[in-house]
Amino acid sequence: METAPLPAAAFDLILCFQYLDRGLFPSIESALRPGGYLLYQTFTELERARGEGPQDPRHLLRTGELRAAFPRLEVLFYRECESPRAVASLLARRPL
Repeated sequence: METAPLPAAAFDLILCFQYLDRGLFPSIESALRPGGYLLYQTFTELERARGEGPQDPRHLLRTGELRAAFPRLEVLFYRECESPRAVASLLARRPL
């Protein structure tokens, strides 16, 4: 994902789990077709306090960051939880 650009409006569904590269957020958003869905889940900063998962802040979401990362998408579901892992989860749709 870091070396090959994502094609614009090419995907009906993009899944991203336990991966964070903030520089890809605009490409991911643009790669969805109108009506396409994004399901994204990865670790938050709270995971570091647990001593598990990634420890580098570059790989940990800040509070509310994932929800704000895709401004052109309609958020259908969003949560941040601490148990069993500290993660943020987003289900969003590109408007038609």
